[in-house]
Amino acid sequence: MLLIKLIGIAQLTKAYQTANVLFEVLKAVNMTQSMEVDREILETQDKVAEKTEILVPYNILPLDPDSANQAIMRFPEIQAAVFALRNTRGLAWPKDYKKKKDEDILDWLGAMYGFQKHNVANQREHLILLLANVHIRQFPKPDQQPKLDERALTEVMKKLFKNYKKWCKYLGRKSSLWLPTIQQEVQQRKLLYMGLYLLIWGEAANLRFMPECLCYIYHHMAFELYGMLAGNVSPLTGENIKPAYGGEEEAFLRKVVTPIYDVIAKEAERSKRGRSKHSQWRNYDDLNEYFWSVDCFRLGWPMRADADFFCLPVEKLYFDKLKDNNPDNRDRWVGKGNFVEIRSFWHIFRSFDRMWSFFILCLQAMIIVAWNGTGDPSAIFNAILDVILNWKAQRSMSMHVKLRYILKVVSAAAWVIVLSVTYAYTWDNPPGFAQTIQSWFGSRSRSPSMFIMAVAVYLSPNMLAAILFLFPLIRRFLERSNYRIVMFMMWWSQPRLYVGRGMHESTFSLFKYTVFWVLLIITKLAFSYYIE
Repeated sequence: MLLIKLIGIAQLTKAYQTANVLFEVLKAVNMTQSMEVDREILETQDKVAEKTEILVPYNILPLDPDSANQAIMRFPEIQAAVFALRNTRGLAWPKDYKKKKDEDILDWLGAMYGFQKHNVANQREHLILLLANVHIRQFPKPDQQPKLDERALTEVMKKLFKNYKKWCKYLGRKSSLWLPTIQQEVQQRKLLYMGLYLLIWGEAANLRFMPECLCYIYHHMAFELYGMLAGNVSPLTGENIKPAYGGEEEAFLRKVVTPIYDVIAKEAERSKRGRSKHSQWRNYDDLNEYFWSVDCFRLGWPMRADADFFCLPVEKLYFDKLKDNNPDNRDRWVGKGNFVEIRSFWHIFRSFDRMWSFFILCLQAMIIVAWNGTGDPSAIFNAILDVILNWKAQRSMSMHVKLRYILKVVSAAAWVIVLSVTYAYTWDNPPGFAQTIQSWFGSRSRSPSMFIMAVAVYLSPNMLAAILFLFPLIRRFLERSNYRIVMFMMWWSQPRLYVGRGMHESTFSLFKYTVFWVLLIITKLAFSYYIE
């Protein structure tokens, strides 16, 4: 103990780690040179190896048994979190697992799912500090006894699983966060769920840029965890449920993270350092959008190697088709998701669409005032340009999106007919075109109210959009809603996306924005009228 006080636990840990490396070098030299080593040295090596397993490197919290009297380990909130994690009652350890002193829940998860030991150590500190920080901020203050407050546990769990629960609701799936009915087991189950999530996140590397991909992985692994704790039997094997990728050292890294990372690496190669077209390769967002649809569950668990998510690049598939001349060997590359960038100078018409819309509306107003009976072909040109620039996007459209566009076209054609017919019946002495329409649908009495009603129905979606614009709170609620009738109503106005829902300014911010521009325009007009 005197040595620990003088040198410090960190220096002592470093000294034992260095000594262990030196003994490994001595052992290697002994095997190559056939030299005899003194028995006392071998005994010392065993003691150093034993101490090395206990005194491990740490970031903030020294969690080895010899550091229990360190100042930071005496805080009640730290002790409460540590004691809660060390509750491994009822957990069945693997038969070949070599137990150590003071095992905890994260050790069990690491052994069952094959997480790296250093990841387990890092996330152990991470979870303890999360729980301790929230525990100490509770009001009224918890007791000074080293017992974890249930409110702290619930708050941390709520923050960790906010996106996961939102993802499950969006896809219409039940979450895998099943809690037991026995109250004494609830705390342990919550800690297991949180520990599993942090271990997945800590070892995910670049997969952290794909949060919904992590949700997919966690969804299946948490369901396996529930099955193991509940003692469920697999319908395929007839044995107790076990992790699909567990049982081996570093299994999670090799069998879960690496295959997905390889897909990311292949797509990065296809970008040719950004020189390839945006439509020919997928970035993190495109890969993550694969998990925004229920179709992602076709990937399976364990993940199928022949799934479209893991498909080969287009060039390699084309080479294989030429090689084996197999007509069934098709290009199964998933392609882009919801956004495809087409690089073209025609984007000047789309990037400044408000300016062009203003010019077209001014032109339309001048045409109405002049009334020479001629049409404006620019709208047709703009529509054709829209179709050309978005044509490649139809490849990645779902059936619901395609159906929406088809119904939009049918609806527009129907309104052209309805408005033309009802307008023709508003004339007392109709001109030639109106007489032609009346001859098609029969001559009836003049009925302007029918035309007004048709116009009101036609403009009702725009009026509803204006109301939602004035009240962003209602629009945010509708966009975030998972009720089917609301989803159908919003589906007609815009495609449904997982991210970007409810991103609208508050009513007060909208009011300030509107007042600013109104005052600016009034000032500009007044200045032009009185001074210029």
